[in-house]
Amino acid sequence: MAQIISIKSIKESCSHLYDNNCLNFLYKKKFSLAYAFDLSTDKIELFIPLKFSLLENPDVVLEFCKKVLDLRFSNRKQITINFSKCIDLDVGALSILNTFLLHLRDEANSKEKDITFKTTFTGKIDLDILIYKVGIITLLKLENFPEKIKEYIEKLKLEINDKNIKTLPLLAGGGTTIEFLRELIIKKRTAKYISDNSKFGTEVVRFVNECLETVGYILNLKGNRNFKGMIGELATNSLEHLGEEMCQLYCTGYYIIDKNTEGEGSIVFFNFGNTIYESLLHDSTEDIKVKLSRLSKLHCFDNCFTEENLWTLAALQPKISRKYDKKINNERGTGTIKLLEGFKNFSSDKEKMMTIISGKTQILFDNSKLSSYNEGDKRIALNEENSLEIRPSSKYLKNLKHSFPGTIIYIQFSLSEEYLKKGVK
Repeated sequence: MAQIISIKSIKESCSHLYDNNCLNFLYKKKFSLAYAFDLSTDKIELFIPLKFSLLENPDVVLEFCKKVLDLRFSNRKQITINFSKCIDLDVGALSILNTFLLHLRDEANSKEKDITFKTTFTGKIDLDILIYKVGIITLLKLENFPEKIKEYIEKLKLEINDKNIKTLPLLAGGGTTIEFLRELIIKKRTAKYISDNSKFGTEVVRFVNECLETVGYILNLKGNRNFKGMIGELATNSLEHLGEEMCQLYCTGYYIIDKNTEGEGSIVFFNFGNTIYESLLHDSTEDIKVKLSRLSKLHCFDNCFTEENLWTLAALQPKISRKYDKKINNERGTGTIKLLEGFKNFSSDKEKMMTIISGKTQILFDNSKLSSYNEGDKRIALNEENSLEIRPSSKYLKNLKHSFPGTIIYIQFSLSEEYLKKGVK
């Protein structure tokens, strides 16, 4: 008979075994499904959902990640992440999953509990290239594969070289220790610790230039400045808002360069700590609390649109920041506007998407219309009236079932000639 035990009972009886900062924070924030485990087997196979995409299906991504994180309370020694049923995925979803797997593995290793990760591919070349380059295989430099899988990976490598596909090493920083970084930095050389938050932008610019150089271009002065400013603002805002309990920042990216074009890329920036709503609710000035409370009274909330959704959207506007004070400082709360303008400008030639996910709120943008962004007053209300006093479109703002304990910003981009100059090929 199988031995069944609940996560709650394991947590209570073995709490001294769980010492990973981030995992403990996530559990405290109820980022868990908390179901029972069958302890009769030490192997488990988890199937990636059909559409594993932050842009299209964030709730599915977050629910799957919760399943993965709950494995810290089991006796699993082999975890297989099976992509065979997946038909769509993006860099953002893979990057979030990677981080959870790395934390899980680090805690297990610290207790001399060895965990082996295995991956099953889809059989679709384009998806499998993404899985190989962005997934846990490259980060951990996994090499112990059956002969048949080795042959397939060699085929993927040839395609990767032919298409000039590159990934940005995992960048990580913040005020809370990230236990798994030491191995990735020293042994694997697949990650980099960023002690100065302004350097996030510098590293992203270096990565983009390395990609562009393969086709004879580099970013010009305007491109360098805008990219550094865009990513730097994200890091600075994160450090200010995340709080003291948990403060971890991550950034990575993916770039595809066709032989005759400048290509297209994706950047994902995410953190763990206070959500945007929590930051405003618990640690903002009286001016901001009064302004947001008045705004709330103008709306009728329900299961599809909540106060958390409204305040998260409001936080994107100029002069809406937890530390904004109209008497002494009227420049705060402009970081997200710079991000939106950078996203629109960089990707003006092709239809691209960006999403911000924080807590139970997802906000979507498209670069062609930028979801009703008003360039005059810099307001973005996600409705035709461009008013925060009117409910935003459900196409662009969604109330999620699962809450992400921090903020994710995932950006697709392509570079127009305005930001490029000829380099040395």
